[in-house]
Amino acid sequence: MSERSRALPVGRILRFLLGAWLVFAVRRFYLEAEANRILGAVLVVVGLVVFYSLLHWLVSRFWTKLDRGLGGCLATLPVLLVFVLGGVAGQVGAVSFVAVSLLLAAVRADGGCEVMSVPSFALGRRTHLTCLLFSPLDWIEEKIAGAMRTPAAGS
Repeated sequence: MSERSRALPVGRILRFLLGAWLVFAVRRFYLEAEANRILGAVLVVVGLVVFYSLLHWLVSRFWTKLDRGLGGCLATLPVLLVFVLGGVAGQVGAVSFVAVSLLLAAVRADGGCEVMSVPSFALGRRTHLTCLLFSPLDWIEEKIAGAMRTPAAGS
């Protein structure tokens, strides 16, 4: 991801709000569930961090020509599969991982694929993959901000 594709204020705020809402949605599970169920959800989060760190390393080293949109779709698929097929631990773990990723993306102004925010932070290199939900918003916000910076014709 290039520096120009950093998230602008509206995208950052929406990422933060969605991440905070997801944290709110799973907080009750972490406060009330038995220890072994909490451990299962935490292991899912750790597994997703490891998986996405490996994916991030592969994409940044070997698959640099991977289409941004296709890569974003492929990157989103594993967390969706964990959510759908992982039972309660998978659902809570997947939502927790996405929540942390969104909050981190909002704080760091990461545009692009949010599920890659944690490995991008840990490995020190942003990804070039797009986000299915927020990248279109980032592009619109960037166009509007660019239009506001350039003087109007005839002025």
